[in-house]
Amino acid sequence: MSMAAEKPSPAIAPSATAPSSLPSRNPLPLSASQEGQVRDLYYARVRGLCAEEIRIFAECARGRTVTATWACRTERGKMNKCMVANATQENHDAAREEWFRQRMEKKKLKHSEEPAAEVIKGRRKEGEMPAEKRAGV
Repeated sequence: MSMAAEKPSPAIAPSATAPSSLPSRNPLPLSASQEGQVRDLYYARVRGLCAEEIRIFAECARGRTVTATWACRTERGKMNKCMVANATQENHDAAREEWFRQRMEKKKLKHSEEPAAEVIKGRRKEGEMPAEKRAGV
């Protein structure tokens, strides 16, 4: 069967047929480094929610190497269940909102601090000739 004989199917975007459920809480697209910062906040949030399970597993695994896999199986399972249970889109959205909140606070601090207007002696304005060159020396 040739390519010309096939009838192309109409390409309809899913958003064109189904309305979006909710608008995004944080509509701005972020750069890769900014998304990395959000991801760090997200991971820290999940680790904070599972801190007790992580502590128990770490105590069990302390001083062990390969045997920690078998000796701490139940503790590891509890820790992983907690991490998976808390690794939700809601926590990711909360981390993203926290990132935006921190960014806004930094902007407010930056704009609230007025730069001190200092005049430094010996500096010349851009395009101004030094005194010795003006005198023809």
